[in-house]
Amino acid sequence: MSDGGVNVLKLEGIEKWYPAPEKKNAVHALKGISLELTEGCYGLTGKNGAGKSTLLKILTGFIKPDAGKIYWNGDLISPRSKDYKRLLGYMPQQQSLYETMSVLQFMNYMGVLKAVPKKKLAEETESLLERVHLADKKDSRLGALSGGMKQRLLFAQSLLGSPVLLLLDEPTAGVDPDERVNLHNIINDNLSGRIVIMSTHIISDIENMAKEEIKLEHGALVNEQKTEG
Repeated sequence: MSDGGVNVLKLEGIEKWYPAPEKKNAVHALKGISLELTEGCYGLTGKNGAGKSTLLKILTGFIKPDAGKIYWNGDLISPRSKDYKRLLGYMPQQQSLYETMSVLQFMNYMGVLKAVPKKKLAEETESLLERVHLADKKDSRLGALSGGMKQRLLFAQSLLGSPVLLLLDEPTAGVDPDERVNLHNIINDNLSGRIVIMSTHIISDIENMAKEEIKLEHGALVNEQKTEG
């Protein structure tokens, strides 16, 4: 976090091609994305293939941009650096989980990857599983969970370590209406001091929560506008 100030994430001219710009028939996945984001929730919207997941994967360091720069509180950063990753919480869209692990084992594993202290990890895990209504499933194998339960678990692990930059890729996909409201409430309860980017194709997910909508179309930024919330 910044020293007593407001956290700022700034993107300048982010470009991404698949497979590479010099290759024949390369797809221009992101076209000069420039944004400046401060504390609060942002809705990242657009049709499938618009570039939402690609942008989030660049911000997590899973893939490298072909051009552009990322700044955190004015400092040029690499999303692959350890210092940056300590700031980050990420919920992927895909449910590629360790099917033979229990819910508790998975949370502990993710906490160790994030270098969460052991005592704090136990406390956070218990609290987060309660919040996403999975406390009674802590000993269940991941392979036995429903799709909606897996989504809630992925959401819970993204909050481990109290990240100040939270990236959520389609967090409510496959989640029933009551649990969707619960996830919204948890996000709203955890906005203080955080920048949250929530990718979704469900506009109702962000209408009363996001302070701005960031819309992508064919890899380009269409607009960045206030929502009604």
